[in-house]
Amino acid sequence: MNTVNDYRSIDERVKDFWELTKKHYQVPKNANFKLPDRTWPDKDIEKAPIWCSVDLRDWNQSLSKPMSVEEKIEIFNMQVQMWFKEIEVWFPAASEAEYNFVRKLIDENLIPDWVKIQVLIQCKDELIEKTRKSLEWAKNVIIHIYNSTSTQQRETVFNKSKEEIITIAEEWVDLVKKHFNDYKWSFQLEYSPESFTWTEVEYAEEICKRVIDRWDSFWWNDIIINLPATVENSWPDRYADKIEYMSRVLKAHMINTKSKINAIISVHAHNDRWTWIAATELAIKAWADRVEWVIWVPNWERSWNVDIWTLALNMFSHWVPPELDLSNIWEVSEKISEIIKIPIHPRYPYTWELVNTAFSWSHQDAISKWFIEQEKRKEQWDEKWDVPYLPINPKHIWLEYTPIQINSQSWKWWATFILNNMWYKIPKEMQKSIWQKVQEVTDKTNWTLKEQEIDDIFIQNFVNIDWPVKLNEFNFKKIRNSWKENKHWPIEELGNKISEKYNIQFNITDYTQHARNSWSNSDAISIFKIEYNWKTYYWYWVDRDFEVSALHWLISTINIALRDQNKTFPWHS
Repeated sequence: MNTVNDYRSIDERVKDFWELTKKHYQVPKNANFKLPDRTWPDKDIEKAPIWCSVDLRDWNQSLSKPMSVEEKIEIFNMQVQMWFKEIEVWFPAASEAEYNFVRKLIDENLIPDWVKIQVLIQCKDELIEKTRKSLEWAKNVIIHIYNSTSTQQRETVFNKSKEEIITIAEEWVDLVKKHFNDYKWSFQLEYSPESFTWTEVEYAEEICKRVIDRWDSFWWNDIIINLPATVENSWPDRYADKIEYMSRVLKAHMINTKSKINAIISVHAHNDRWTWIAATELAIKAWADRVEWVIWVPNWERSWNVDIWTLALNMFSHWVPPELDLSNIWEVSEKISEIIKIPIHPRYPYTWELVNTAFSWSHQDAISKWFIEQEKRKEQWDEKWDVPYLPINPKHIWLEYTPIQINSQSWKWWATFILNNMWYKIPKEMQKSIWQKVQEVTDKTNWTLKEQEIDDIFIQNFVNIDWPVKLNEFNFKKIRNSWKENKHWPIEELGNKISEKYNIQFNITDYTQHARNSWSNSDAISIFKIEYNWKTYYWYWVDRDFEVSALHWLISTINIALRDQNKTFPWHS
């Protein structure tokens, strides 16, 4: 609709759009299933589900240039290192490259005994036969079959009745039996009624029961019933209602039929409505045992699969162990970004560069006060992480805390926190002066200041100021000897000389000195507090020599006071 030259009122345009919506759109069939006696809302997630990676399928099939065998091997090895125990290795009958990849994993002993590899099969004799050959000697295998069960697919794609679709599923189970009857190692069957969320729930129940019964007569391993939100079409709570209903009826069916196996309820969500994480979390509460997911989500199938980083770290933030090794999140994500040639968004949840960075002044204020309180209570602190605006401690997933950055919207006093992390130890009374200088820069440039830029502003305006008064000559050796012999403080001597010679009346009211860091050759930082014309000034001097630093710092502080009160002199001392 072209609205550039549309001169109707906003009300008229909104009404017209609504009429168009009513004409062409409707609530999807089977979307609004409700379970009146649902129990999942009162549950918490207390244990990690079974995790199954589908990166090498759902991720790889969405790339314009699929991964090479070497890249797949690298990703597979990283998944093993992260302790993922079920990994889908895609469709070995699809091409020679896929077949060779699976054979390479097996022939080179790259699959640990505790890892199950999952393969997808389209149920045709020749495809199942090739898949069977590709898996020879694999010790733990999941055979994944699927057929679409939704109303649209039955009526418009396949033109088949409900019973005919069920018959297809049963025949495919029989084909798996035929080709894997003599398989010497452990394997499971996984069945997915594809487009589950667009399927009548009672019909999904019926087809899953028939598949379970067909498999139960043949094998002794548990069956996986995977219930995918192939396309999201409703709210996450509706998906959870369907999962709880299916879990109830299928497990009750297996008890009633005295089945010798169990049904593992699995979920596989997508992100068409931007609710894939919520849908999966609610599904776990609704008795789902297993989750299919991908690592990181910039380029997955259509609108993304479930993101394991976010899902696992959500659990972690609630003190539920995700039972994964997340120590190499950064390394894995960067490798994936390199392979698919898509950069990682800087605000990617939990883990990327701007997620743990505060720009808002209120956020910065809250975070800084938490750290100050933690420092005060260091001995009694219970080590529980409850920092405002930071749901997890980045160090817990082996990431560095990102310093807060300063822009025109920020709490400028946070610059003090950054400078203190550089060992400056800024007195509270000095914070306002620093804030004013930082504000001048951010207002002028409208730019975000990094740590080094804040340090530069501080040095330029507050450190080693040698004008208008400059210390040109001073016999430091003589002063040191005098200090040692007579215990006479050289700073006091220098201050008295300046006061007497130039009639500048000031009082030194405080003085501290510390090393810039813990190294033996560290710079000395001297901090003076003086009172001049009823105003208080702080200033810094940084030098390798502690005595030199102190003497220069006094001059620096006096210069700040003189410049602040517009006192200039045609001389240097």
